[in-house]
Amino acid sequence: TMAAAAEPCRPLHIISWNVAGWLPTLKLINRWHGSLKHFLNLHQVDILCLQEVKIQRQKLEHDPRQCGAFVEGFDTFFACCELSGQLQGLNGVATYVRKGLTSAADCRPFQEVVLDIEGRALVTKHAQVAIVNVYVPNESSGCSRLPYKAKFLAGLTRIMNQLKAEGYAVILLGDLNIARRTEVSCYTSPTTDRSSRCSTTTTRMAVSDCPLA
Repeated sequence: TMAAAAEPCRPLHIISWNVAGWLPTLKLINRWHGSLKHFLNLHQVDILCLQEVKIQRQKLEHDPRQCGAFVEGFDTFFACCELSGQLQGLNGVATYVRKGLTSAADCRPFQEVVLDIEGRALVTKHAQVAIVNVYVPNESSGCSRLPYKAKFLAGLTRIMNQLKAEGYAVILLGDLNIARRTEVSCYTSPTTDRSSRCSTTTTRMAVSDCPLA
């Protein structure tokens, strides 16, 4: 996706926010601030990166205004989960950028269906800076998704290295779903069975094999 030509580099106010559902969050923003535009201007936001937007592409295309995709003065970019069944519409990330700051955006940065299909990564380019907005998979019950998470992180490393090779300064932000040490995880309970806890030593060691971890 191409947007307006980027203006010269200047300080940017960037916010990253896991909204756990953009539509109900948007309703609250409209209730308390009148509109998303007012909210963004009030907080002097240049770039807003959202995770877990949970919006189906069909709904986004059918009613973009209801999804908050049209905001005066901003370009908006969405990466939607394309899975079917119960997983349809989960995950998803979005990036809102003041007009004139974005030169390009990519909602399928991995160029690999298995990694792009869940709508977990979005790359936007702004002058000499590239922003990688991600919602990294968690391992779920019993750490069953750990191999997928490791593959995702390895792919993320390749994306960032490629952007660096192109001359961009890279900002990685979002929900990384990584706790390198047990003491930094507020979800660890001493009563939880260690065989099903995703903060086990085995999991942390596996994730630590990824250069991003």
